[in-house]
Amino acid sequence: MRWELNDLARQLDSKRKSVQIDEDLISNCETSDSQLSDLCKQIFEQIDGLPDDQREVFELVRLQGLPVVEAAQILKVTEVTVRRRLNRALSALTTLFGDKSIQSPGPGSTGV
Repeated sequence: MRWELNDLARQLDSKRKSVQIDEDLISNCETSDSQLSDLCKQIFEQIDGLPDDQREVFELVRLQGLPVVEAAQILKVTEVTVRRRLNRALSALTTLFGDKSIQSPGPGSTGV
């Protein structure tokens, strides 16, 4: 459920509409650094571009922080399948971004 909400939030962020803003309100507001950087947007786009099974596992384990065991229960697959899909997702993202520092969890890891 959480990954669906995250996906919806990303979609809504990409479909922002222009609105008229009252200038008096702007002067009274503090600035916020809550906007996603271009790199973050690119990373989320690449995650969204993964095959569905890999994306689901990646979002549950890496973004939501669920242990591999829980992700397997949610997806109704084995832990081995979750690890295999996660490794494939990490491999694809590593290839796209050239970052060799991304590591997959070991056999006894919770995947966080």
